[in-house]
Amino acid sequence: MAAKAFLGIGEGNAAETEYQQLTEGLIKDILNVSQLSRDAPDRENVLKEIKDRSTAWVAKYRRQGSVQGRPSFANTYSAVNAIAGHINSFGFSTPVPKKRLDRIVKDLTDAERQLQRGR
Repeated sequence: MAAKAFLGIGEGNAAETEYQQLTEGLIKDILNVSQLSRDAPDRENVLKEIKDRSTAWVAKYRRQGSVQGRPSFANTYSAVNAIAGHINSFGFSTPVPKKRLDRIVKDLTDAERQLQRGR
């Protein structure tokens, strides 16, 4: 058991637990924000918070080899990148087009499913 803990394999792996929790939280929050109407109060501040959290998530996990090859990482990263690109190009007040939003939601639901499988 000590060898598994040393190698970061199995239960008790704090980094794995942290990845799971941060990614699940980010996914749930982005999915909730995607349902906000254009005239929702405090929409801009909520979107800024999501963008900041997304940037921090990417900075934390982008170079970690232990998560780079995971489907949950790839799908979450793709969705986060699409949201950030939209915000950078069009600002916080312009809603995400339906086709792009549908793709983001699909990526996030796929990532959520993969996280539940430990992938």
